[in-house]
Amino acid sequence: MSLFSVALLAGCGSARTVAVSDTSTQTDYKVRIQRNSSASTSDTIAAPARDLAFEVSGFAGATVGTDKSDEKTSVTQAAIVDAFVRAMVEARRNRGQTTGDFTTKIGPRVTIVHRQIGDGYEAQITLMARGVDTTFIVRDGVLKHEPHDLKLLRQVFDETNGEFALLGTTWKPVQRGCEARVACYQPAGMEGAVAGATAETSTPTP
Repeated sequence: MSLFSVALLAGCGSARTVAVSDTSTQTDYKVRIQRNSSASTSDTIAAPARDLAFEVSGFAGATVGTDKSDEKTSVTQAAIVDAFVRAMVEARRNRGQTTGDFTTKIGPRVTIVHRQIGDGYEAQITLMARGVDTTFIVRDGVLKHEPHDLKLLRQVFDETNGEFALLGTTWKPVQRGCEARVACYQPAGMEGAVAGATAETSTPTP
């Protein structure tokens, strides 16, 4: 099961620069994203200044005996997807939109599908890059396939035009899992809007 927390920070001022690095001791899974147009590293996202709306934490647990690099990569990617989708759900809730079963697009290259399954959920994030579709599938905090290139997951955040940003990931040895934090920013010039709000369809309950 996933861990979900939301910090509502609306009205707390403009979040013009956010620079948060991963505090995990697992350097293979370090994520560093700076929302600062003056930075020049390959891990940097330059985006317009936005007002911070809220932050969300997602969590993915490791299986017993998880110690291989690819297994920890899977857990880390699952935590990032979990946090991102929960941020999307919270943004939709704030707009009075459906939060159970939905399909929404962010720009022309990202599609998000969310399904409520019993007490849990399944989320799919599909990115079209260089003519190839890559889908991240997470069910109840577990990645349901081999991990993809982390750069593709970072591209998903790029496509949100600065409305969502990955703040960092932290490996939690005691909880045996990974926590990811995602921020949601108010769209520039579109108060109360959220990425993909005008291009969505409802998904029938299975």
